Amino acid sequence: ILIPSFKRLGAPLIALTGNPNSTLAKHSDIVIDTGVKREACPLGLAPTASTTATLAMGDALAVVLLERRRFTAEDFRRFHPAGHLGKKLGPKVEDLMQKTDNLLLIKPSMKIKSILPQLVKNEFLWVVKRQQLQGLIDNNVKAKLFIEKEKVAKMYVKEVCIKVETISPKTPAIDALELMRQKGLDVLGVVNEKNHFLGAIFLKDLLNKATFSFT
Repeated sequence: ILIPSFKRLGAPLIALTGNPNSTLAKHSDIVIDTGVKREACPLGLAPTASTTATLAMGDALAVVLLERRRFTAEDFRRFHPAGHLGKKLGPKVEDLMQKTDNLLLIKPSMKIKSILPQLVKNEFLWVVKRQQLQGLIDNNVKAKLFIEKEKVAKMYVKEVCIKVETISPKTPAIDALELMRQKGLDVLGVVNEKNHFLGAIFLKDLLNKATFSFT
């Protein structure tokens, strides 16, 4: 039924068939014989070995076309933006992170009492020394400081800051989101190969600027 329609369209017909003498083969421009001597089915009835042979030939043709047309990972991402591989090839951490210019940086040698105004106004204070990320003061740390407010006057930043989970700027954003999900984090520090602090990637930014799903 379909063969005459394809012929009218002028579309070349390439047949993958186990029977080179079939009607489909006779009307095709190219015939690729994927026939097998016998099926793996013990009854010799269900298509088993033949379907595997056809699948293997289809994969081989796809790979050849990829190479001939120089199909790239970026091409794949454009045609499959919502797929898992598309998301892997989608935005990177560096595309969604906030750079250090937009973050509040403090030194580990500073006294807590000297940064009280910043503690009140900012959710996160990043502890940095010689471009190296030393730690973080977040709302949990601030809550503990409030409980121990009598001791705050003598405390230094390096004594209270907590360790920060870090990630490379080249990491796919979906992997950053998965790491946050696994560890229950709202933010990750972003560092380069020299461990220099470049910025931070926030959960809210990932959720607002990109759409992901977990499998």
